[in-house]
Amino acid sequence: MKTISTMILFVSVSFGTSIPEASGQFKVQSEDGLFAAKLNGRVQTRAAYEIPAAGEDELAFSVPRARLKVSGKAFAKGLGYYFQTDFGKGNAKLKDFYIQYFANKYFGLRVGQMKKPFSRQQLTSSGKQAFVDRAITDKAIRAGRDIGLFLLSDYRKSNFEWAYGIFNGTGEGAVPDQFAPLIVLRAGYHSDGMKGYSQADLEGGALRWAVAYSNQTDLGWDSVSGGARDVSTVGGIDFSVKAHGFAASGGVFGELGGPDWGDAEFLGLSTHVQATYAIKGKYVPGVRFAMLDPDGDDNNTMELQGGFSWFIFGHKLKWQTDFTMTMPEGGDADMAVRTQAQLIF
Repeated sequence: MKTISTMILFVSVSFGTSIPEASGQFKVQSEDGLFAAKLNGRVQTRAAYEIPAAGEDELAFSVPRARLKVSGKAFAKGLGYYFQTDFGKGNAKLKDFYIQYFANKYFGLRVGQMKKPFSRQQLTSSGKQAFVDRAITDKAIRAGRDIGLFLLSDYRKSNFEWAYGIFNGTGEGAVPDQFAPLIVLRAGYHSDGMKGYSQADLEGGALRWAVAYSNQTDLGWDSVSGGARDVSTVGGIDFSVKAHGFAASGGVFGELGGPDWGDAEFLGLSTHVQATYAIKGKYVPGVRFAMLDPDGDDNNTMELQGGFSWFIFGHKLKWQTDFTMTMPEGGDADMAVRTQAQLIF
């Protein structure tokens, strides 16, 4: 804590301004307004009781996420930066560090390590989920972070959103020794007043909705092998709808792949859908269904979840509990009960 306080004081003195007390966040800004920095943090403390179909039961506490981030602007209007590191799970790890520039709400550029513009479930922060964590489909479709660049619109200021980018294809935290291009695109629309990247309808109001298509394609080429890898493409539609405390979201994604595009075959399907209802904007029961269905017989996996969340101060302070059954086709179910407290400052 002493280190963090020293950092804040140093930045404040450097900018020559005080930190506002009423904003609920640590902020500093230069007198001309061209430079600004904001410090945020998030911690999740979890207890999980796991009952595997084979093996011993396990009960443990963990800190899956303990994050600090600094974001702001520098030098010119529209030019900004974002840095986030995670100290959860016992290790320090860089999550995001990128520069971005927006000429207007329809056109911007982002470069660095960041989330690929792919899958609403992944693009929705882990701090704004309605359940303790994401469904099993998230990792299956290889959503997540990578190093690269993409062009994009500012979805917070426009009803239309789009993004198109190229990435290393090696994932987050890697030090790539080769270039294996991954092409990612996303296009969508949301109605007025819709918070499409925050689960649960805590704000209430009339019908609002959002829908998007996204795709990521591995070209099967890299700077070392020159084309020895298989090609693949994953694409699908995701949605979110909210009305008067009710919220539902989900997505369906399919994958094609093979040694080349002429021999590409269907590899499988993944889908998830969830629904919640906010009582008085604070008490939120919910259910979720997810399924991984690889090509072939008798090999799918289903996930069923039921949960209850207490949003004490919205997503900033909440307590969540859920029960999960993971059922491989033809096998016995794994079960787990998780409870988690989250604080965002």
